[in-house]
Amino acid sequence: MSARRPRRHRVAVPGTDVVLEVDEWVDDGARPSTTALFLPGFGSVRSGAKATSLGIELASRGARLLALDYEGHGGSTGSFATLSVSRHLRDALAVIGALAPAPPLTVIGSSLGGLVAARAAAKLQPHVHRLALIAPAFGFRERFERRLGEAALEHWERTNVLRYSGEHFCAEIAFDLLRDARTLDEDELARAIDVPTLLVHGTDDVTVPIECSLDVAKHWRAPLRFERIAGGDHRLESSLEQLTATIAEFVVAP
Repeated sequence: MSARRPRRHRVAVPGTDVVLEVDEWVDDGARPSTTALFLPGFGSVRSGAKATSLGIELASRGARLLALDYEGHGGSTGSFATLSVSRHLRDALAVIGALAPAPPLTVIGSSLGGLVAARAAAKLQPHVHRLALIAPAFGFRERFERRLGEAALEHWERTNVLRYSGEHFCAEIAFDLLRDARTLDEDELARAIDVPTLLVHGTDDVTVPIECSLDVAKHWRAPLRFERIAGGDHRLESSLEQLTATIAEFVVAP
């Protein structure tokens, strides 16, 4: 299909009855030089502005982009409520196994998807040869706990239901999200990654302050390029062209 219209794939998650919807951005007849996988953020889907812009740009540069809907998100089957970083990682690994089984592969993660991407890079070295993080949600657990407060946390754990109301979606979420987040040692994860990494963060991000990325960067073992987008908020919509060009150049670099 045209680089402006992705191919649609359906990928079964092994050991489950979940089927994921995945978009593939690639020019007709092209033999892509490399593949990238885009992992959306908290509650987000594969058809967002970042994935679409990156898909069009990477296809125009002779590369290929895959973008998935996690279980229960967008066109994928299953439960939204039981989302967690580990479950999103399971979905990412299923897509890689089905559609990108051979290197080289760059994993791109936005916000909560950045934590998923980092875990995928740590797990799949050397299959994953580059990692790109967009305002990654380091410190997610601590911020979420502070936002809810002790009483709400206790109620959530007891009932296993959080009626979440955010800026862009409202949904019921099981306690799996926080239980899983409490098992992640971010400093240890940073030391486990051994592939070149690009980290892009807006200086005016109030959802995930840039200081969160700066703190984790101190523990990064692999070569790390840190790009600050002046005035950029968490979604970086006003800087989409700059963001897209920066990531595309990183993905296709020799």
